[in-house]
Amino acid sequence: MRVPAHLAGPDSDAAPPADPPARPAQEPSVGYRQALDAHRASRGTSVVDPRIRAAAERQARSQAREPEHLFGDGQAVVEELRERAARQGAADTTWARALRRLADERAGRVSSAPQRLERPA
Repeated sequence: MRVPAHLAGPDSDAAPPADPPARPAQEPSVGYRQALDAHRASRGTSVVDPRIRAAAERQARSQAREPEHLFGDGQAVVEELRERAARQGAADTTWARALRRLADERAGRVSSAPQRLERPA
């Protein structure tokens, strides 16, 4: 029994599928070329006012966006994450300053005696 080529395994004796016959390159007909030329000539060039084009693009962008009021919960979460990142950034900055001060103290560049901070009047 012969197995179709597309179902046969790599060690099967089925013949590989034949390539489709190649079509000779054909020159488009005269009528096709005339119709194509007429179409290209009829299109012409239109000049659109850049302000109108910019307004249309703005409208398309704003219509593509979903209304922001539908995402109130998500906006609150994003704001909370921003605040948390700001607090973490401040903590990281404080930590970095402390490490720099420690390195300076160990290198003898700064005294390790506590400094009295003056209160503003």
